[in-house]
Amino acid sequence: MQMAQNLPTSVFGIWHHIPKFASASRTAFNKISKLLPSSSGVNAVETPPLERNRQRIESDYGLPLELQKELQTLTLKSMFSENMVGADSEALQCLRKGPAGLWGDCEDYTLFVRKLAELERSRRADEGGSNREKLRISIYFAESDTMIGKRGQSYMEDCWKGSGGDEFQDVLEFTTATISETDHDSIVQSVEVLKQIFLSASGAMPASLRMELSRTKT
Repeated sequence: MQMAQNLPTSVFGIWHHIPKFASASRTAFNKISKLLPSSSGVNAVETPPLERNRQRIESDYGLPLELQKELQTLTLKSMFSENMVGADSEALQCLRKGPAGLWGDCEDYTLFVRKLAELERSRRADEGGSNREKLRISIYFAESDTMIGKRGQSYMEDCWKGSGGDEFQDVLEFTTATISETDHDSIVQSVEVLKQIFLSASGAMPASLRMELSRTKT
């Protein structure tokens, strides 16, 4: 991430071509690797954590392994077949390589969280204090994330905890978990994360899930 931030802005005018080039190169490499014996290890593109995640999806939700793999292949193929020029602007925005105020209130994330908490307190006051339910914030971090690293994770956690670790406890219910065997890309596919998100969004989180989440907290 830091290396990308040091690149000149003009470079990002061709950023959207990079994924397609990488995809095309990988396709050619995969075709060649299939000619090699499996013992060489070159064509072992599937990782054990990814395979275990797929197996859990199959066992818990009935989606066959081969169908999952085919869906992933078709998703990437469809994505790379479209115009991806928007990726240039997205990369610039993520790296804050743009005009001042590009991130709005999130320019200073610590202040953003504090402002959100104040808005929640104001909302409660306007409602006469009748609604005491807290705003739930759950963040799921990968075990290994080359984009933000452990420092980025600590920064985010500190922002949401506030001063003393409990500055916003009156209005925010903040939970954080590090998901084992995941990285920056695979965490969005984790069945454990998806399960927790959907159950939490559907209403009160079951006690069993709260216990499961607490075991993975950092």
